[in-house]
Amino acid sequence: MTVTRYVLAFALLGSSFGCSGRSATLIIDPPTGNNRLLSVHTGKLVDVYGYRTADGQKSLELFRADVVISPDIVDERPQDSTLRDEEIRFDFLNANPDTLQPRLLIPREIDSEEFTAVFALLDVGLRLVSPTMVRDRPGPVAHSVVPRNGALRLTFSERLPVDSSFFYERDEQGRISGVKNTQAIQLLRIVGNPNDATLDGDFQQIACRIVVRGNTVVVDPVLLGSEGLQLGAKNSAVGLPAAANQVQANIRLAVALDGPLAIPGIFADTLVGTNNDKVRAVVRDFRSGHPADSTPDISRGFLRDPEPPRLIGAIRMLLEKVRPVSANATELTIYKDDVAHEIDQGDVVQLAEPGTGRILATTEVIADPADDFGRPEAQHVRVLVRPVRTPEGRDVLESLDPSRLPGYPLENGSERLRFLRDQATRAVLVAAYTHLRLRPNRSPNDPDAYYGDDTRYFLSFNPSPTASGGTFEPARNVSPFADAIVRFSKPIDLTTLDGFDTLFIATRDVLTYQSSVARPFEDIATFLAARRIEPSWFSLDKFRTPHLVATRANDEDGSQTVIRLRVPMGLYLDEVMRKHAQEDEAKPFQEQRHHYFLHLVGGTRGIRDLSGNSLDFQTVSVEGKPPVDFVAMEFSVDTRYASGTTTPRVPDNLAVSIVRRFSRADEDERPSYYLDGELNKVGSTVPVQALENADLFGAISHSDDGLLLPRTASRLRKVIDDFNQLAPPDQSSVLRWCPLTINSAQIINPTANTPFGRRVQNPLNPLGCRMQMSWRELDLSLSRTSAQDFNLDVEQMYWAPFAGQEIYFDEFDRVSMFLGHAEFRPEPCVDSLSRFPSLPNSGLQQTFQNNYARNLDTQGRVEYQPVPHPAFVDKPLVINGNNAIVAPNGPNKYLPLPKFDEVSVGGQFRNPLFVYRNELEPLQGGISGVSPNVLPPYIVSPFLAGLGRAVFDVNGAFCNATPAWDNAINQNLSDGSTDPITDGLVGVLALPLLADFWVYPDSAELPVSDPYVATGANGWQVSLGTTAGATPNFRVYSAGLPGPPPVPMTTSSPGWRVASGGWDPNLNQATRWGDNTVYWAMIDFLKRTTVVTAGFVDLANPHR
Repeated sequence: MTVTRYVLAFALLGSSFGCSGRSATLIIDPPTGNNRLLSVHTGKLVDVYGYRTADGQKSLELFRADVVISPDIVDERPQDSTLRDEEIRFDFLNANPDTLQPRLLIPREIDSEEFTAVFALLDVGLRLVSPTMVRDRPGPVAHSVVPRNGALRLTFSERLPVDSSFFYERDEQGRISGVKNTQAIQLLRIVGNPNDATLDGDFQQIACRIVVRGNTVVVDPVLLGSEGLQLGAKNSAVGLPAAANQVQANIRLAVALDGPLAIPGIFADTLVGTNNDKVRAVVRDFRSGHPADSTPDISRGFLRDPEPPRLIGAIRMLLEKVRPVSANATELTIYKDDVAHEIDQGDVVQLAEPGTGRILATTEVIADPADDFGRPEAQHVRVLVRPVRTPEGRDVLESLDPSRLPGYPLENGSERLRFLRDQATRAVLVAAYTHLRLRPNRSPNDPDAYYGDDTRYFLSFNPSPTASGGTFEPARNVSPFADAIVRFSKPIDLTTLDGFDTLFIATRDVLTYQSSVARPFEDIATFLAARRIEPSWFSLDKFRTPHLVATRANDEDGSQTVIRLRVPMGLYLDEVMRKHAQEDEAKPFQEQRHHYFLHLVGGTRGIRDLSGNSLDFQTVSVEGKPPVDFVAMEFSVDTRYASGTTTPRVPDNLAVSIVRRFSRADEDERPSYYLDGELNKVGSTVPVQALENADLFGAISHSDDGLLLPRTASRLRKVIDDFNQLAPPDQSSVLRWCPLTINSAQIINPTANTPFGRRVQNPLNPLGCRMQMSWRELDLSLSRTSAQDFNLDVEQMYWAPFAGQEIYFDEFDRVSMFLGHAEFRPEPCVDSLSRFPSLPNSGLQQTFQNNYARNLDTQGRVEYQPVPHPAFVDKPLVINGNNAIVAPNGPNKYLPLPKFDEVSVGGQFRNPLFVYRNELEPLQGGISGVSPNVLPPYIVSPFLAGLGRAVFDVNGAFCNATPAWDNAINQNLSDGSTDPITDGLVGVLALPLLADFWVYPDSAELPVSDPYVATGANGWQVSLGTTAGATPNFRVYSAGLPGPPPVPMTTSSPGWRVASGGWDPNLNQATRWGDNTVYWAMIDFLKRTTVVTAGFVDLANPHR
């Protein structure tokens, strides 16, 4: 179990190597000054350990650090394996906690022939990387692919005349304190053309670690643990930047040939370029991993590494005694201070100064302790560790022995425990979490034979909880404002971190009913049985979501191994929790109330590493039980009072989290699994309060695994004419177009059902015209409640030439069209008694700008009004009968308007095309001008509009709510005054589509190739919205007049701002500025965006 690093070894062009990577390299010693770069291979970078026996005691010993091994080397000792050392060759241990370097144990004596033979196998299968360089000449170059988290090993023909001190300054403890000679070897990202005449800006330097050993140099771009801090750079778990494509080289390795900072004696081979300092260098160019790379060696651009990530804990214990055993082993007596955890070979011990926590020494356990083998509750444990030597050979561990301190109690009792807690060096055990083990010599069929680690030891907080009564208790008395910190054994893929699905905090264990290791196999069935809940009605998603706490996960130090989970508003804490904590004080921790649980999820849908390996919780296989792919880590907030007072140590924090995962349509607290009146119980009648009430509204669905899916992108064509428009439903239906009554019953007819018998010239008027025409969703035969018909991009429009004549060729020089939502909704309802329109003032108004939907402020001024969206601007309109197309259902013909433009997104426009019924537009309108006394809401709405639930109970019968938009005047109940801020309460979903058509006076000088004035011979086919009168206005317009003399309508005319009407040549009189004319049209919509609306939250009772 380890962090995996990857190494490359570079080969000189023309040298001969086998594809396995095994080669015989002639090492010339001493250096001759003709040092050639020989080879490049790829593999893992590890520290290699073996056994050393001294004085009859076998111990673990570091054999060699920074060793390149083949990616084929895998761990041969599974978690529940009983294989003996002699039966395996490779055993991966926990990573070094300081550098996160992988540690590989060869379980053989270091000086034995067996160890030498196994060590020789480590580079069998190293992948050869071809030496190439970016060239300007044509033709493909086969650049090798290097995993992003790979390191580079350069192998030279001679021993190098320098060591690692050539690159780094070190302090007395051997830690890097400075970087030097940075030109000698550089790892560069290629961002320009390295072969052009301009050398500036071709590269970006990549921070890396350099290790020199004999004739090899390791260049490691993966910086983890303390490495980045020592090098003055940010940690980087991913290493190399991802390639932009799967063809071009994007990384250069440059070994300087010139300058005072170069390594002496490097030979210039055939691949010579420049480095980032414009210095001549031996170079090797290659491609780093790309997310689409998937080979036997590479996964998603990273080296395919079979080692899974594991959960790491830093467990606080105390150092009790130190005893030297041999030159290679020291015995520490560890007092666990009430911690129940089994110490294993390979665990790391960090010895820290009391009070400050400063690390004084780090060592590793070199043999499994016998004192707590199978008995994690054992408190005093003798542990063999590797000595930590000073340059003078003195073991640092002996100087930390608390038994040498004055006053150390000789008796092993309570006095010694108090002494250790006050003065002893802290021993922090760094270990991997093991969920389940089998006790030695016990049958797997014995339920009591299993034990595992307490999850609380693998969760830390910042700030750390304060001790109570002198004893530190993990995960207890946590500040509600503390951050939770989780550590992993290797870098994880941050995209798999989800604060509500894979790493999250909840107010209960929502993945298993209990989290206690003592009851590891309980499941949610216990909960269902206790409440008699019908299992088919129950949902784990709905069970989980109400308990979630809003959090945000961050990579702590760039290593992607330490994750900080922040709670922006803090955890909830109040006086009731303190009272219950006092009542529960004597109970076991797991039985106390009001705890929080941090959940970690592994498995196929959980946290994974860069290679895609799932988080491994290390558990033995138990017959009949599923694999463990999650843990719940329990903790409590600080509910204590200041000593001797009733003043809380931590004040109340009344922060409430409302979290939605969008994993299913109904996942909130209604219906509740905790209220009897809202439960669907086994064998009982389902109450109305138990019916699902969808939290989400939108054109969405859910996949089987809970993913929220948008509607499929598609196109939709709608036609407004007497053949294609849907007939209105009966007035008795909830889908009626008009109210039941406005003083009397209402009559409704289809708006396109009455074709007008003469052609209508405007807006296609050679003397110019501005016309606004509107269509409701009803006119377009769109649903009023289905989200499938919302958020429609208007992609193209077609106009209907008058059906009673031929289509004549004509051309208008310059036309424009702007789209928007209409502020007013014309309602052609007819009074059954008077036979006149009931809502004559509901349509478009005379001032053009006021017809665009807007919101007013408290003073009645425009507060928000979207800019009209340009569909096309200043385009010629060619009318040619050859371009006519028939509507999909026939029989009417349509001609295209100029092709719609897609505007640049940003600034005034959020979408390239106008989005009709755009749920993201915060607009209201549709005021009808009628008092609410006679006009109850009737325009069907998809939203409940304050009605509470979609289904309710009336005397035992289930009834459906019928929410509707309110288009009546908004009046004060006390005095009847109006409130200008609302200006209509109809949402954007029910506001009409407004088309603002601009036709400029036609010029006799255009088109240039064949100038003439448009004839205007073709009229537009229209219908009358109602024959009961001229209102309400579906259109308003201003048109040029024929004269004599002709009066053109231009953008400077008063009629361009305020509708003035036109001229009827048949009646030889002026026409009204607005009427109920409905223009036939065919419109192409694009379903591109899906909008999801979540429910409202009751602030007085947010979880209801």
